Amino acid sequence: MLDLLHWRDLCSVAMTSRGLREVSGDEQCWRNRCNRRFTEAERKQHASEAASTSSNQSWRALFALAVSRARHGTRAASARLAVPDNHRVHGKVFTEALAEIKAMSLECFVEFILSHESSPTLLVLAGLVECMTGNPTDTTRRDEILSVLASVRKGAFAEREIRMQVRAFPIDHVPPP
Repeated sequence: MLDLLHWRDLCSVAMTSRGLREVSGDEQCWRNRCNRRFTEAERKQHASEAASTSSNQSWRALFALAVSRARHGTRAASARLAVPDNHRVHGKVFTEALAEIKAMSLECFVEFILSHESSPTLLVLAGLVECMTGNPTDTTRRDEILSVLASVRKGAFAEREIRMQVRAFPIDHVPPP
């Protein structure tokens, strides 16, 4: 039953009693959760990050690190890309926002960005760019990403338009800040 709960609900269950904390902390449960949520490449990347930041190598810690990083990265990227429609954003700002959500999984994108109608349009675009370029050799995610793109076209972002403009400057010309 615990495998069917959302990860937030599972954490809440763990806080109710010692017995439920032990049951909800089962490594196999968290391993299955990681396998469902992240691709093999994403799991390897998160595992290497976890190894460099702490000594706790549990599946629960790996899941928590990846989800926490995605949630905090979304907040930081959202602050950078929260501009009114029809306003310009410098490419450097967009690139910095992409760095904030680096290695975000498709499931984290859906949960933290796409499910919120108040997400800035550019943040949705940045999340899709990150999901598509995160692991370009993984063809198993292609259909899932296309499904998410179809939901974006039909959902709250369907009426919004995004126009990207790239300006080329001569080498001897420095653009104004």
